[in-house]
Amino acid sequence: MPLFDSKILRNASSPEAFRRGKNYVEDDAVDSIRIERLPSGDVFIVGTVYGSYLYHTKLTLNQACTQVIGYDCDCPFHGEGACKHVVALGLVAARRSVISGDNRRNKKNTKQYSEQRGEMADHDLLETLKTYAAKRGAHADDEHLAKTVKELEALLVQKGISATHYGHKEHPQEFVLGDIECAFSYILMDDVIRVDTTAIYGPLSYPLEGWRLLHGDDDGKKIALRDWREERMAAAKLEQFGFHLVDTGVFEMPAASAYLFLREGLFELGKKYRVLGDDAFEALASIQKKNVESDWDLSESSGEDWLTFSVAWKCGDRPLTPEEIEGLSNGLDRYVRNADGSFVEIENPEEVNRLWALTKDALPTRDGTFKLLRTRAMELAYLAEENGSMRLSETSASIQSFLRDAKEGALDVSPKIPKHLEGVLRSYQQESVAWAMFLRKYKFGGVLADDMGLGKTLQALAILSTERPVNAAPSVVVCPKTLVAIWVAEAKRFTPELSVIAIEGTAKERATLLKRAQKCDVIVTSYSLLQRDAKLYQSMPLFYAILDEAQYVKNSKTTTALAVKTLKAEHRLALTGTPLENGVHELWSLFDFLMPGLLGDRAAFRLEFERPIRERSDMGALQVLKRRVKPFLLRRTKESVAPELPPRMEETNWCKLTPVQASLYAEVLASVRRDVFAAVEKKGFARSRIEILAALTKLRQVCNHPSLVDKRLSQNEDASGKMAYALELVREAALGGHKILLFSQFTSMLDLIRPALDAMNIGHVTIEGKTQKRGDVVEKFKQDDSISVFLLSLRAAGTGLTLTEADTVILFDPWWNPMVERQAMDRAHRIGQTKSVNVHKLVTKGTIEERVLALQEKKKALFDAVVSDTADGLKDLTWEDVQGLFGDM
Repeated sequence: MPLFDSKILRNASSPEAFRRGKNYVEDDAVDSIRIERLPSGDVFIVGTVYGSYLYHTKLTLNQACTQVIGYDCDCPFHGEGACKHVVALGLVAARRSVISGDNRRNKKNTKQYSEQRGEMADHDLLETLKTYAAKRGAHADDEHLAKTVKELEALLVQKGISATHYGHKEHPQEFVLGDIECAFSYILMDDVIRVDTTAIYGPLSYPLEGWRLLHGDDDGKKIALRDWREERMAAAKLEQFGFHLVDTGVFEMPAASAYLFLREGLFELGKKYRVLGDDAFEALASIQKKNVESDWDLSESSGEDWLTFSVAWKCGDRPLTPEEIEGLSNGLDRYVRNADGSFVEIENPEEVNRLWALTKDALPTRDGTFKLLRTRAMELAYLAEENGSMRLSETSASIQSFLRDAKEGALDVSPKIPKHLEGVLRSYQQESVAWAMFLRKYKFGGVLADDMGLGKTLQALAILSTERPVNAAPSVVVCPKTLVAIWVAEAKRFTPELSVIAIEGTAKERATLLKRAQKCDVIVTSYSLLQRDAKLYQSMPLFYAILDEAQYVKNSKTTTALAVKTLKAEHRLALTGTPLENGVHELWSLFDFLMPGLLGDRAAFRLEFERPIRERSDMGALQVLKRRVKPFLLRRTKESVAPELPPRMEETNWCKLTPVQASLYAEVLASVRRDVFAAVEKKGFARSRIEILAALTKLRQVCNHPSLVDKRLSQNEDASGKMAYALELVREAALGGHKILLFSQFTSMLDLIRPALDAMNIGHVTIEGKTQKRGDVVEKFKQDDSISVFLLSLRAAGTGLTLTEADTVILFDPWWNPMVERQAMDRAHRIGQTKSVNVHKLVTKGTIEERVLALQEKKKALFDAVVSDTADGLKDLTWEDVQGLFGDM
C-alpha cells in the first residue's frame, strides 16, 4: 500500500510544477531517498534530484501523511508552491510502503543506476584500490572496497557528475547551451502548426525543459550544463505567440490563429533561435499580398429614382463571401485563406471598406441584388475611377448615359441658352447652366458655390430662363431682405422675358401679391417673410425654389430652415459662396433642403461624418463626404475662371494699444476670464457660450476703442491705437483719389469714426442694419466723387452689394469666421473690377485679436477641405481654444 496519496503533492504545487515533476520521475532523476518519522510524529523525506546540478530536496508531511506541511530545495525556484524537484521527490516517496531509517534506491525503480554501479565496480578499479592500500601497509577485502566504491559514487554525484562517470579516470566534458532549435510543421488535415523544440548542448540534445536525451551518447564522458532559465524563456516566447504545450518540448497552435505569428513573430523568433520548417509549413509561412477585386453590374430598376446592382468579390481566383468582405471591412480580419491553408494579406482594406459601405446603404432584394438611389449610384462611377480593383459594367444604354452625364456634370447635348444671354454669359457661367440642366433632367438639387463676385445671380436667372417648359409653374427666389430689390432689378436687366414680382408689404398685401404671382415666372421674397407666409406657399406648386445666400439655413433647427423645406418645388438650387462656415453640419442642412436623404438623417450624418471630422480630423470620412456631394456642388474660384481680374493684396496691419487701452484691457481680461472659467465650471462649456461670447465681445471692443466699454473715456482717435491707424490709412487713400470700404462688426465703432471723418473733411456714407433705401446710398457712393469712404456694418453689408468703384478695403476688427471677411472683401473684388484691390486687416498686437487670426485658419481649412481638393486638419472651436483666447500673451 502506498505511503500517501500523490494528490497532496498536486495541492501543494502549481500544475506546471507537478507536470514537470512527473517528467523527472519518468527520467529516473530522483536518488538517495530517506524517509524518517520525527519525534513529533511528522514524516520527513529527504533526497537528491538531478537537474542542472544535484539538488538537495526535503519534504515534510503530517503524522497521517495526508497533508504537506513543509518543503525545501536548494534550486533557484522562487514561484508559488513547491518546486518540480520537491514534487519529484514526493512522487517517488509515495510509492514506498514503509518508513525506514535509510531506504536507498530499490532495484525495481533504479535498475539503470544499479547496472551502472556494477559496470563501474570493475576489476581494474578494485585492483587499483588494493594496490593503493597495500602501499600504505593496509589490507582491504572486497566487501570493504565495495563500500568505498559507494562512497566515491555519492561524492561524485554531489559534485554534479552522473554516477556513470566515476568509473572513468578522466573528468567528464561539460557542454553549455549552444542553440535552441524550433522545428515547425503544418498538419493540413487538422489545420494545426506543430513545433518540436530542442535544446542543443554540444553533441547532446534535449527537448526544452525535458530530460529525455534526443541526440548524443549517454556514455558518461559528456555532461550538459542545462540553462533552465534560457529554456524556460524560449518556451515562454512560444506561449506568448499563442502556442500551447502538448508534450515535453512539443507545442501546437491552430493555424487559423497564426496570422500575426507568421507575419511578425516567426521573424522575431528566428533572430534568437534556429528555426526550421517542413515544406507544408514553408508554404503556410509565405504570406501572399493581393487586392480584393469586385465586379459591379448596374441595371435599370422600377422607379426613376432607383438603380439595381449586383456585386461579386474575389481575391485572385478565390471568390469571397459577403461574410468575409464584412470582416475585412470592419477591420476584424486582414487576410483570407486559401484551400491549402495559406494566408493572403489584403492590400486594399480601405477600398474594400468604402465599397462595402455602399452596399450596406443599399436595399437588398429577394433575388440577391441591391437597389440604390440614383444620387448614391453616382458614387459608383467615382469609386470606379479611384479604385483600380473595381470594375463597373452597365447593362443598358440609359445607364451608360446617366453615368457619363454624372461624370461630366453636364448632358451630352449643350443647353439652348437664350440668344440675348449668350453674349452676356462667360464660358464658366454657361458651364453652370449646362450643369443645372443635368440636375434638372435627373431631378437632383445642387449648390452653386462659386467664389463671391462671379455672378451667381446672373447664372441663376439664366438657369430659370434656359429651356423653361411651356406653362411651367412660377419659381421662387428666397434671399436676405436687403437683396430683394437687387434680384428684381437684375431680372429686369438680364432676363426681361421672365415676369418678376417681389412679395413685400403687410400680411394682407403679401397674400394678394401671392395670388397674382401664380401667373408670374419668378417670385422674390425674403427669408423673414417666407417664414411668416410659409402656409401660403405650401399649396403652391413651384418650378424652382432657389435660396440665395443659402448659408441663412445652415442651422437645420431654425424656423427659417424648416420653412424653406416646406416649399413644393420640382427643382431646388442653393446659391452661396460659403456653403459651410463653422462645420460640416451646415452642409447637411443645405442638402436636407436640396435632396433629403442624400446624407442620411441628422443622427446618421453626425455619426458617420460630423464627429469623425470634427473630433479626429478623419480624412477618410471627409473624402467619402466630398465624393457623395461632388456631383451636386459646383464651385469655381476667381483665380481659375477670371484670370483677368486684377489681384487682391491682403495685408495684416499691427496696431498698438495706447496706455489707456492697455490698462483697461488688462482689467477687463482679468474680470471676464474669472467669470468665464466660473461659468464653465458651474454649467459646462456647451452651456456657457453666452458668457463666453459676451466676454470676447468686451475684449474686442477695448481693442477697437476704450470708450466702447467705458463711456467716461475720451472718444477721440488718440485714445485708440487702431482708430488712429485706420484714419491715417483713410487719409492717405482719399488723398490719392481712392474709394474706401471700411467694415466693422460694431455699429458703435462706426458712430465714433463718422465725426472723425467730418473733422478731416472726408465725405462718407453708411449702411447699417437700420439703413433705409440702401440702393440710394449705394448709388451716391458710386456716383459722387466727393464721397471717399463707405462705412459698412459687416453683417448688414457683407453680402449682395457690388462696389467695384472701391479699390481699398479696411477690415477694422477681425472675426474668426474668415468666410464673412472674404464676403466683405468681395464687395470690391469681383467681376467688373478694373483696379487692384488692397485689403487692410487691422489687428491689435498682444490681444485676443492676435489669437483670432489662428482660429481663422481652422475655419478656412474646414471650408477648403470640403469644397476644394485640400485635406488639411479640421477641428471646431473647443474649450482649449477658448482658454487660449483668454490666456496671457
